[in-house]
Amino acid sequence: MLHLQQQQQHQYHQQLQQNKQQLQQQHQHPQKLQQHKRQHKQQQNIQQQQQQQQQEQQQQQQEQQGQQEQQQQEQQGQQEQQEQQERQQQEQQEQQEQQQMVLQQQQQQQQQQQQQQHLLTAFQIV
Repeated sequence: MLHLQQQQQHQYHQQLQQNKQQLQQQHQHPQKLQQHKRQHKQQQNIQQQQQQQQQEQQQQQQEQQGQQEQQQQEQQGQQEQQEQQERQQQEQQEQQEQQQMVLQQQQQQQQQQQQQQHLLTAFQIV
């Protein structure tokens, strides 16, 4: 991008110089019309070059915009994935908590059963 701008500035200066030369020549030699035509053609060439460069710049800008849009979309996708992962993590945590509760309940039941068995064996001994 910077490189293109520098080139354009360079061409702009060239054009200014040519304009000065033209003015000087018109004042000094009115008969040098041929040269004037030649310079006019040079000017047209420069203008064409500038137009080409501008088009190239526009293309580059469009490409950059396209890339930026793609990146934004990718970022959005990543954000959505992160959100999904967070939701999944929360769900997993909830499931784990539930499982822990179930385990605790099972342990309590086992303890109760063991106590009952102890009582039964105690009765049987008696």
